[in-house]
Amino acid sequence: MKINENLEQSSVKERLKFFIRYLDISQSDFEKKTNLSNGYVNNIRKSIKSEKFDENIAPVFPQLNKIWLLHGEGDMLDELDVHHYKPK
Repeated sequence: MKINENLEQSSVKERLKFFIRYLDISQSDFEKKTNLSNGYVNNIRKSIKSEKFDENIAPVFPQLNKIWLLHGEGDMLDELDVHHYKPK
């Protein structure tokens, strides 16, 4: 899934919110599923630590492309893991 250039130029926070909307879940549900604190997504300032992605997000949402989320490069979904979780 190729995302438009505006989203690729956006912040980590905006890309993560886009992914959450794509999943058709609430930010609160995302935070609970990934064992992140309440309000974590809204409180992202510049980026998230790579370890936070690896330990909390990737195990639950393996289809999310880490490079896309952290750097805005490539596709939002990792083609190898796209079948693991599909939106409602």
